[in-house]
Amino acid sequence: MPVLVVGLIILIVGLSSRISGWALLAEAYPSLEPVEGRKRWFASLGLRRWAFLPANYGGVVVLTFSPEGLRLSLLFPFRFMHPPLFIPWREFARTEVSTVLLIKQRSFWFGQTGVRMDVKAKLGDEIVAAAREAGRTLG
Repeated sequence: MPVLVVGLIILIVGLSSRISGWALLAEAYPSLEPVEGRKRWFASLGLRRWAFLPANYGGVVVLTFSPEGLRLSLLFPFRFMHPPLFIPWREFARTEVSTVLLIKQRSFWFGQTGVRMDVKAKLGDEIVAAAREAGRTLG
């Protein structure tokens, strides 16, 4: 029985990489080298490749803010088929603020991938501020 449970968890984590768009972002923005910068541990975000299939990464994301861009990685148990990403500030194509169920959030789109990342407004403001510190204004 435990092997079945572990197998099911691995399957779900792996599928979420494809459904969310993480795999697509990994192809476009692989993190090939270590990134220095301020880290934000246990961050939460949502990724959606398609509007009707969002995937939420609640408290399992590590963000690294660098002068060149934003690195996203997952905590160890959730890394299967989720390689680290490094998205240069110039690839942040667009951002907008919205309210969903009375919660203010900020959404970001990357390059030509069509993948959307949703974060709570406070974290979104941190991302915008880090880009601004690096001399970039996000779309």
